[in-house]
Amino acid sequence: MSTIPASNIRDFLHRWTRCGISVLLVLAACSPATALGQPEQRAAHKTDPGEVIAGAPLIKVADYHMREERFGAAAVADRDYLYVIGGSNHEGTPLDSIERIDFHTGKSEAYGQLRTGRRWHGAVLHERKIYVLGGFNRIIPTPNYFESSVEIIDLASRKITLATEMPVARAHFGCALVDGKIYAIGGVIQRGTNRINTETTDVYDIATDKWTTGIPLPAPRQVVAAVVDGSIIVPGGYTGYFDQTAVADVELFNPKEKTWRSLPPLCQPVAAHALAVLDHRLYLFGNDVPSEQVVTYDLQNNQSESRPLQFTPVRYSAAAVHDGRFYVVGGDLRGHTVLDNIQVYELRKGQ
Repeated sequence: MSTIPASNIRDFLHRWTRCGISVLLVLAACSPATALGQPEQRAAHKTDPGEVIAGAPLIKVADYHMREERFGAAAVADRDYLYVIGGSNHEGTPLDSIERIDFHTGKSEAYGQLRTGRRWHGAVLHERKIYVLGGFNRIIPTPNYFESSVEIIDLASRKITLATEMPVARAHFGCALVDGKIYAIGGVIQRGTNRINTETTDVYDIATDKWTTGIPLPAPRQVVAAVVDGSIIVPGGYTGYFDQTAVADVELFNPKEKTWRSLPPLCQPVAAHALAVLDHRLYLFGNDVPSEQVVTYDLQNNQSESRPLQFTPVRYSAAAVHDGRFYVVGGDLRGHTVLDNIQVYELRKGQ
């Protein structure tokens, strides 16, 4: 039986390392390279909740732990619980598990199971139902690497049903709910045999269970999105797919006027980040280049700044806000370690 040279395998896997896929375990099986999670790899940054860092806009108040390590998950807050949905582990395996964390105790419990494991998907809450859309469903890319299904998690009954599939399967896209409609914006899609960034937008009407074509982004890119006063804001993200470049662009979509407009850019390029909104500010956690900083964007004057944060510098985490607290869920340390912790923050007094 012939063997494949390790150099050929490395060449193949190198194409995917910028896409956030954990491939070091595969290399470990083909060469003396160290597998993920071993002591030689970068250890998670240690912090003590409650420590005050000069100039930090947020104070870390807790570190909770999930049942599983995850990057590329989705997080949704509802009532007493934070729901963490899907993602991938350190092997890159898309997870179908759902767990929920009690905001009062910080304890996590198994909640349910998706029909399809996925990462870098979208999730929104509407009338006590979580809509889970798209994402990647494989470790190594195949023609069916992208997921188009839409699963509906009923939080009252724990039942999961299917909605009409997305017209274009995508991952790394902005996902936002406005007036009963879910917007899937930009991200990565399959076109022929190529995987490319897209500017396209698809809109799902919850009431009719139908999709329509929306107004495209000004330019193709991988994004995250948030809703602010009935508009959708998209800060930062990646241009390019294999050759990813972080950008500082900020776009705002007005669903009533059906128009995009550009806002003043971020103070620096940001990508592979989680996004949260509180009051009149955006908070961008994590970056393509690991940094113990948080970028904030003031929506009153459209100005941003990067400030220190007591933060384990993860990429591809998820974020949610509940009762004035920020919850930054999981993430990876440049592909070396996937975390099971949830970093919890409060606003520093005077911010």
